[in-house]
Amino acid sequence: MNKYFKNSEKLLRIAESKIKNEIISYEEMISATLFFGIGIESLMKGIIYDVNPVYVYEVASFSNAMAVVYKEKIKVNNIVKNHEQIKKPNENVINFSKAFSRAEHLSKTTHEHKKAIYRLKDARDIIAHCPIDDFDLLKEDRLKNILNQFHILVSLYEKELNLKFIESEVDESEATSHLLNIQTKIQERIAESKQIWNSKKDDANHIQGANIQTMTMDATHPDTDNSYLIECPACSKEAVLFVNEDYAMDEHGNYFVENFYVQNLSCFFCNFRVIEAEEIDYMKLHEKERVIYQGSGQTQ
Repeated sequence: MNKYFKNSEKLLRIAESKIKNEIISYEEMISATLFFGIGIESLMKGIIYDVNPVYVYEVASFSNAMAVVYKEKIKVNNIVKNHEQIKKPNENVINFSKAFSRAEHLSKTTHEHKKAIYRLKDARDIIAHCPIDDFDLLKEDRLKNILNQFHILVSLYEKELNLKFIESEVDESEATSHLLNIQTKIQERIAESKQIWNSKKDDANHIQGANIQTMTMDATHPDTDNSYLIECPACSKEAVLFVNEDYAMDEHGNYFVENFYVQNLSCFFCNFRVIEAEEIDYMKLHEKERVIYQGSGQTQ
């Protein structure tokens, strides 16, 4: 178990100790969410570290890596081209977003629980940097939803990595039951939305209104970075996928989208919506083929 995994174990066990009881205070929820978040961040860095320790650092150049990771191997310092960096290396490690973007390529659990982890990141960031009372994400019911995934998410990492991070054991049937519950809720809403579409598909006014709402989709969600069209799982019409995007800079100083996270799915034709993190991940909405809306029913 590398040093980041060991750190994750300590942090996740602190979170675990806060949520052992069925009834916990709001303050304990805040504390548990914070340690849950930084524990998962450290776990993802552990995944990256096992591939190559250099990749957990902001600067992965040869000279910096030698000074930070392999200092004991340096025999003659003054022949290194960038020897000033050897003297003053950058020891900063990557942040949560960068750790996720890298770990997603290396871990099935990370990829399949993209939205849940992103929601956890948001909660952790708010707790650490912002007034708690200003954000709906930290309301008690939202925190309960986040913490309800603690044992299942950690157990999936334990199974994938063949490591033990927390004391609790999650029964296989518990995880199966959790997924079945999500599946049932989605199927019920799909069936309901199909009925709505079947009753309105011949209504010209409804179709026109749905098209207008789809055309003006960006204005309805100013808190998201972008929006795309995908096929609605319920009525097969065009539904809107709202996303947030993480940007990075290349070696030439140009920004590019490094990763994106689905915020919600909305269909204005049948009223089908997906907003919960667990449902977004279960439906693999981040993997769906998506197109940019061009107006007048045209897409590309």
